[in-house]
Order: sequence, then C-alpha cells, then structure tokens
Amino acid sequence: MQTSLYFDAGGQPGHRRAWLDDEVNRRSGDYFRNTLASLDQAYLRPRFNGYLQFQEIAGPVVHEFLSDGISARETLARLDRLYAGFHTGVIA
Repeated sequence: MQTSLYFDAGGQPGHRRAWLDDEVNRRSGDYFRNTLASLDQAYLRPRFNGYLQFQEIAGPVVHEFLSDGISARETLARLDRLYAGFHTGVIA
C-alpha cells in the first residue's frame, strides 16, 4: 500500500520497505534512499506520558536561551526545576 496507492496520492511512506523500494525512489529522484541514513540517526522525542505538556512549558525557556542569550547553565537549571516540578505536580 505504501509503495503504491499511498505514495501515488502524495503520501510520505512510513514503512522502511517503501523507503527502500526501487520504484518509489526512481519516481522521487532517490529522495527516500538518499535521506534514510539521516532518518536512522535522528533523535526521536521522548514518548513518556505527559511529555508534550512538559515540552509546552519548557519551550519558552529554550526560546529565551536561543533569542535573549540566557546562559546554558541557567537554561539547564530552569529546565531541571521545571522537569522536577512537572513530575511532582508543582510547576516552579
């Protein structure tokens, strides 16, 4: 399905076999085969229950680090406090 109808309809296959399929790669200019190594080495976000909520409260701290120049040490300290508070139910 992912090497035919799904790909034909413009979908990006999720199954590895489709990423290695000769016809899918021919039709996509070898996009899937050429990017597979990056996908294999990519970092996947954590999957623990509640992670997305933590990401939502931690995101502004990371943004502040990237845009306003707070130190890496302060950023990590804030993230550590948020993470500890997130798991205890006391957001600091």
